[in-house]
Order: sequence, then structure tokens, then C-alpha cells
Amino acid sequence: MILALLGFNYRTAQLSLIEKLSLPREKLIDRWKELSFKFDEILLLSTCNRIEFYYKSSQPYKYREDLLKFIKNYSSVEIEELRKRSYFFLSKEVLYHLFALACGLDSQAQGESQIVTQLKEALLLAEQLQSISSLRELFKRAIMCGRKIQSQRRESLAVPSLSLIAVEEAEKRFGKLDGKIVALVGCGKVNQLVAKLLVKKKSVKIYIISRTFDRAKEIAKTLGVEPGEFSTLPVLLKEVDLLISATSSPHYVIREELLLNVIKSRRHPLLIIDLALPRDVEWHQKELSNIEVLNIDELMGSKENILECKRTWEEIFKEAQALQQWEEERKFAPVIREIIYNSESILKEELTSLGEKEKSLSTSPLVQEFGRRIKARLLHYIFSLLKSFNLLSL
Repeated sequence: MILALLGFNYRTAQLSLIEKLSLPREKLIDRWKELSFKFDEILLLSTCNRIEFYYKSSQPYKYREDLLKFIKNYSSVEIEELRKRSYFFLSKEVLYHLFALACGLDSQAQGESQIVTQLKEALLLAEQLQSISSLRELFKRAIMCGRKIQSQRRESLAVPSLSLIAVEEAEKRFGKLDGKIVALVGCGKVNQLVAKLLVKKKSVKIYIISRTFDRAKEIAKTLGVEPGEFSTLPVLLKEVDLLISATSSPHYVIREELLLNVIKSRRHPLLIIDLALPRDVEWHQKELSNIEVLNIDELMGSKENILECKRTWEEIFKEAQALQQWEEERKFAPVIREIIYNSESILKEELTSLGEKEKSLSTSPLVQEFGRRIKARLLHYIFSLLKSFNLLSL
């Protein structure tokens, strides 16, 4: 069986097309029977900016056409348009694409972690629909790899250096922070350290904001700053000079629509520094001069990003190779089971035969142990031989 992928994403298709191609869970369950009986295995990943069909088949190109017809039937998009806007990968290309995706390298917001949750949901749905077997291992390993990379990325962004870099960058942009009004969204360690650095400046008014106002009041009292309720953020955004956001939310906490509305009533520039992973601030505008949004990647600089990307790809290659080895070993699993089973049967037969000649020998613990040792050495020799030909990694 050959592993294949047919997909559409933000690079190949406009959002309006992807919306047409998306299959909500209810519709997917209703239509899945049209697909599942044709494919040995199939799984659908559907997010806000990508639709991807992962499948296994002995005729991947033929079934790609079947998939395109299936998509046309439910989306009413012509096959030629679908073919033009799609991408198609086979075997190793699918492995590397999926692992890169799980690690956040193929996301619209590079490094975002929501994709791991989306992959897990796609896997769970495919398991419920009973449409996968070996694809389960592929997705589990990709999810584990994604989590590992995200964990390493968080650890590499040390809180003291990140907070200090943010404050230094703000000083660079403003010249100095004396007399500025600052809002800190999130009460975690990053913003607490930012507040400690800022209170040393002259006449800086600092608000620390949390969805839980009691938490904001507690931290604000400790740091000597003003607490703020999250609901007051639209008002605060009209007067602050600097906003630093560092929450642990899995979703955006400051939407682009809010910022665009705030801009209309502002007369002076606003600098926003987003220190969260995944990002707190939704912002896609590049041409507006009175508001600037910086994220971690822009703060840390391109060299660090290149090194991080290189380390991530090294991890991806390692994981992909391990998965390929696992796939190869699966081919020999029936043979190995047969060897182990038969070796045990042969040992019992020989001991029985020996007992017919000399009963005391067949029941002797010493003879039985001798037989087990010979069996173990023979099995070891067979598996070592398979390993020497790169057929096993045991």
C-alpha cells in the first residue's frame, strides 16, 4: 500500500474556496461511506485554512481522481479548479509534510500549536469511523513530535531574557519610556518581570490585566501597579502607548477587529508586543503607520529562527526515519511470530520425544533449562541476522 495525500491550504487556495471544501463533522459522518469502502485507509484533516485527505492505496493516482469527484459532489467546485488548487504527495513526501505541519512549520502563523490539537481530533474521528489502521501510528508519532518541538521551543524562550528583550525593544522604539502608559495583558511570570523592569522607569503608568480581576488586583498590589479588568481593554487601548501580552490562552485574546476600531480614535502610535505562544494578538495589517505589532519571532531575530527551524527539521528527519523503520519491521511481524511459536512447539516436541526414550530426562529441570537456552540462542542468532541486513532495529 502506498501512502498518499491530497490537500488544499492557504498557499494554494483562497479562504472562500477552503470554506466550500470544508466538511463539518455531521456532514462528514453522513458522506464517509462513499469513501471508506474504496480506500484501505483514509483520514481527513479539516481546519480553517486547510483540507487534507491522507490515505493508503495500491493505486494512489486512480484514487486521487475518485477523491476529486467526491469533493466536487459535495462542494459543487469543478474538478479542474480543484486539481489546479490542490497539492499531491506520496510516501516520504507525506511523512515530511505531516511532521512539519505538526511542528508548526507549515502553519499560516508559523510555530502555532493549535495544529497538534486539530491533528488529534482528526485521528480520533478516523478511529471512530474505523477508517484507519497503520495511519494511526503515523499520526500518533507526528503528534508526539509536534508536542516535543513545542515544549523545546517554550523552554528555549527563557522568561528573564524575553521580558528584558521586550522592554529594551520598546525603549528603542520610543526613545525612552518615561511618562508612557503601559498595559500588560496576562499575570504570568513574563509580565510580572516586565512590570518589575518598568516600575524602575520614571513616571510610567502600568496596568496589569487579567480575565480574573481578583488575580490582577493581587499581582498589582505586589508589584505596585494598577489592576485592570479585561472588559476595560477596549477603553485602555485608546490611551496606552505600549501593550505587552503574555497569556497562556490557546486562542487569540486580542482580535484584529478590536484594534482596527481603536485606531480610529487614537492620535498617537501604539506599539504591541506579543510574547505568547501561541500568539495572543490577531494582526495581519502591514501598512498602517499608527500601530505596530511585534511577535516573538521578530523580537528574537532571524538567526535564532533559522537555527530553531534547522533543529526542528533534524527532529523531523529523525522521527520520519524511525517511522519508516517501524513500517518495514511490521512486514516481518507475522514471520517473527511464526518463528517464536514454532521454536516453542519444536522444544516441546523434542522433550516429549526424549521422554518416550527416557522419562526422567524429559522432566528434568536441567534438561528443560538446556532446551530453553538453545532456543533462546537460536532466536538471538536469527534476529541478529535480520538486524545485520537492516531488516530489524531490535
